Amino acid sequence: MDAALPTSFHTIVMGTGLVESLVSAALSRIGKTVLHLDKKNQYGGPDGSYALNDLVELLQEQQSLVLDLSVCDGKETIPAPGLPFLTNIEADEIPQLPGNVDGKFPQSLSRKFCIDISPKLVWANSPFVHTLVRSGVSRYLEFKCFHSCNMYLDGVQEVPCSKGGVFKNKLLGLKEKRGLMKFLTSIMQPTEQDTQTLQEFQEKPFLEFLQSQQLSANVIKFILYSIVNEENDQEKATTVNTADAMARLKLFTSSIGRYGSTPYLVPLYGSGELPQAYCRLSAVYGAIFVLARTTQSLEILDNKCVSIETETEKISCEHLVGSWEHLPNFVKPDSPIFKVSRAIIVSDVPLLPLDHDTPNDLVALSIPPNTFGNTCNISVQQLTDSVGVAAPSFYLIHFTTPSTSPTAKEDLQGSVEGLFQHLSSRVNPEEGKAGIIWRSYFNILDPEIQADTPTNVHVVSRPFFSLTYDQAMKKAEEIFHKLCPEEEFIPKVPNPEDIIFEVGPEKEEEKTEVEGEVEGEETKPQGNEKQENEAKQEQETETKKEETDEKEGL
Repeated sequence: MDAALPTSFHTIVMGTGLVESLVSAALSRIGKTVLHLDKKNQYGGPDGSYALNDLVELLQEQQSLVLDLSVCDGKETIPAPGLPFLTNIEADEIPQLPGNVDGKFPQSLSRKFCIDISPKLVWANSPFVHTLVRSGVSRYLEFKCFHSCNMYLDGVQEVPCSKGGVFKNKLLGLKEKRGLMKFLTSIMQPTEQDTQTLQEFQEKPFLEFLQSQQLSANVIKFILYSIVNEENDQEKATTVNTADAMARLKLFTSSIGRYGSTPYLVPLYGSGELPQAYCRLSAVYGAIFVLARTTQSLEILDNKCVSIETETEKISCEHLVGSWEHLPNFVKPDSPIFKVSRAIIVSDVPLLPLDHDTPNDLVALSIPPNTFGNTCNISVQQLTDSVGVAAPSFYLIHFTTPSTSPTAKEDLQGSVEGLFQHLSSRVNPEEGKAGIIWRSYFNILDPEIQADTPTNVHVVSRPFFSLTYDQAMKKAEEIFHKLCPEEEFIPKVPNPEDIIFEVGPEKEEEKTEVEGEVEGEETKPQGNEKQENEAKQEQETETKKEETDEKEGL
């Protein structure tokens, strides 16, 4: 960007991840001046979506960075090149395909992929969706519903989340189906006894509450790991209480039927569209965006950041908001680095047999703990070209789970191989399917932030293991209210017909002068007005004369 930037802003935002973009949009929406920077040349960062070759380059770049926490000294200088946000990266060699150049995927193939670093599920009735609609950001996005929700339990089984789904399920016996229907009815239409029982278990482990309902082991697994989406093995560590689990269960059931037959939505062209959409809203209300701009240092006085210095200028600010990748000097150096384990698979074999009558290519799947030796619940998403994230005839499959082993590969390899071994059993060898065409494993880092950062510096950590976007939105709202405690977080965008343009001070003075002239007793036509009246009278006289001459001629 060659044009000089203004020298002062209310808030400088560093990084274009989802939380930073939400904060930027919320501040711009209420009229605050915002400068939004990113050291990369594209939006999203760890929340972005990448073409296939771009993803390979990103993984290589992250491998070249060293996770050296000694640079996290809380000082003013921002260390370059910074810390990696991905680690323990292992990726297959790029397969030999027609059009390969310089060891890369063919560009015609690569550009058809939009691969998320941090894929999540969008609940149809969640606060995040309500904010999308209220803010008007939903106009910049398109979504589709997942076609099916499933769990791996002696094969891929559809989650019985409706009355029809319960009785179509082939795994559950008749007694189990009746028990599940009775349980769901007691949640959605509770009697006085149901409410009293639930109150007794509010702070107790959810597993105890489910066991008190005489539900079978299979039904409990469906509820825990596919409906409530609990990530930990509840038989070993009951980490979710009944009150929290019931809130998730009600969100699941209330999301079904809101936009489709399943509770989950997926954005077209990848989840990287979400931060971009909020950046667009921020820009509409006046924020300035500069990509590929590195911040070199901060100026801190009296425990407040008063300005930043980039390669080309010094800019003052009242507040600074940034991701830890942009402000690594404020990472806590002696804290454990929490991680999420990820695997990305490009396949030519779908998770479910294709049904030409009913679309079933967008699949959500849960793999409960101990299914393939996995310690925690694994969330799996299969996406295709129907949402613009994969090339035709290819399937993009995401695996996500909390890290419990030193590397992502150790957490996920058994489940990846076990699932694809199951898939290969129903593929005709004569079809020439390869199964897994390319795969990569990596961990997403989530460091702890220092407690004694400057009072007006707000550092965002991620990735918030929650499988939904609501936690990211809560973090953005928390930061916003620290900056503007009396303001509404992203207020509703007015309808165009409701917008009233205010009259400026100069126009108001002119209006007052004109009204004074009209009300005055001696107000008379002056200048041009008098000449216009005389011309009009002359024209009327000539017209009457012409009409008289015509009559006489007749």
